[in-house]
Amino acid sequence: MAGPGQETNTMKASLILVWSAFLAADPTDESQLLCNTDRSGQFEMILIRSDGRVLKNLTHGAGYDHTPAWSPNGKKIAFVSQPEGNVAQISLMDGDGGNVRRLTKEPTHSFAPTWSPEGKRLAYAHDVPNRSREIFVCNSDGTSPLNLTNDPAVDSYPAWSPDGQRILFMSSRAGDSYRLYTIDVDRGNVFEVTTKGGQNNPGWSPDGKQIVYADICDNGLEICVCNANGSDQRQLTKLGGRNNFAAWSPDGKWIAFQHREGRDQATLYLMKADGSQPKEVLGEDGKPFTNARAAWRPKNVRGAGASVR
Repeated sequence: MAGPGQETNTMKASLILVWSAFLAADPTDESQLLCNTDRSGQFEMILIRSDGRVLKNLTHGAGYDHTPAWSPNGKKIAFVSQPEGNVAQISLMDGDGGNVRRLTKEPTHSFAPTWSPEGKRLAYAHDVPNRSREIFVCNSDGTSPLNLTNDPAVDSYPAWSPDGQRILFMSSRAGDSYRLYTIDVDRGNVFEVTTKGGQNNPGWSPDGKQIVYADICDNGLEICVCNANGSDQRQLTKLGGRNNFAAWSPDGKWIAFQHREGRDQATLYLMKADGSQPKEVLGEDGKPFTNARAAWRPKNVRGAGASVR
């Protein structure tokens, strides 16, 4: 019969084996997020698991790299690169962080890239000199940029629909604060999704049936959802403060978002798609991912998906 000391050693060995197996396990697609964060003291983009385990740092150096967007096949990442004091431009890199190249080379800011479902085009917001901010579309290599919205109002933060037919965006064209609109990619027809001001930074559910966005509510800026036609608007978060930059997981079960309370730094949160179980994502060192905006890794890039831990 083993003594107390032997039992303790056996238990420690078992825990080490379990922990080692966990660390060695290949992370699943839907539990991986690429986020920009300044937790190291400068803005970088890092690949993490939804449980906070850091997998890889994809960008390094001075400046502000942010707003990542995975290509549908997970092989490319579009993002905003803004060297210190310089103009924000759309850049592209391979899925492992290599082969970084600039797509836009404009004298004014370009940001918020989003991929078409087939991966051949990108939409982004661009500040048109002496005019306003517009939604542009270009080929995935940056060629043939086209002003899609072409309106004197501020049009920003595009999100390409899963069926490829529409681009969702926020706009001041109603004359008050931002509302949500869609525009047909081919015909240019614009549809007003929300009819009151205050909504911003929208995104699609994976099936294209719902829209997630931030809205001004009684307790602050909260995460809300509605149907694709604007009906059945519902508030998900009731955290107060500022909740923004929501992104649906590929399996449709989870939403990542940014939460800020008072003057504290904004940090990365996760919740179920119905708004339940909101939780802050902490790294293995116990520190949050500050000022983070996250993009879920596409489905089936590295194998079968799994639920958030």
